[in-house]
Amino acid sequence: VARDNEIHLFKEWWVKEMISTPYPQNDRLVLFWTNHFPVEYSSINEESISIARQHFMFRENGFGNFKSLLKKIIRDPAMLNYLDSNESEEGAPNENLGRELMELFVLGEGNYTEQTVKEASRTLTGYKYNRLRNFEVNFHKDHWAHDKKQKLLFGKKGNFDGDDLIDILFLQPEASIFLTKKFWSYYISEAFEDKEEIERLAFEFKNSDFEIPILLSEIIASKSFWDKKYRGTIIKSP
Repeated sequence: VARDNEIHLFKEWWVKEMISTPYPQNDRLVLFWTNHFPVEYSSINEESISIARQHFMFRENGFGNFKSLLKKIIRDPAMLNYLDSNESEEGAPNENLGRELMELFVLGEGNYTEQTVKEASRTLTGYKYNRLRNFEVNFHKDHWAHDKKQKLLFGKKGNFDGDDLIDILFLQPEASIFLTKKFWSYYISEAFEDKEEIERLAFEFKNSDFEIPILLSEIIASKSFWDKKYRGTIIKSP
């Protein structure tokens, strides 16, 4: 009951913040991240403090580098709880986080193999949070639960951890396209795509080493953003 009251107060605070903020695009982007990296409150034992901390992590890191944000996500207690990563250990890796990283967060469906999911999941073993220590996450390559054996990811071999996995994922050509398409749908149109324009935006995004402000500014400065034919083509949530 206390946790439910906390999450209610938190939601009430955020609605007020969205209404009164002088920087509405900031909260619009935070809202985007909560949908891009979804965590269901009821599925993480109603740990309201984890939800709130994830929210402020988005506020602190959601306007910077996308790769850096992903490295925060694999250390986020709410995400680790939601995707059952706390039990992922050498010899028994949980595949949820590795699969979601590729399918929903970075590359998109069809741009990886099932074997890659298995190898990626091994890199993410040992990422645990401690409920008794204020939900802290302390990971290092020598962690007892981390698989220290060699992995094979997209043709590269090594004793990779989660940070290495993310660096390798962002070497794939789909990494820049995937988020650019999601930003396109969020800011320009859900109904229509301009393949050449999306590829141009993705190139600028990749060329900036995946800086979120560059992608956002390129989209807002693009002709497509202001084109009348795209007006009214984003479906509003009920």
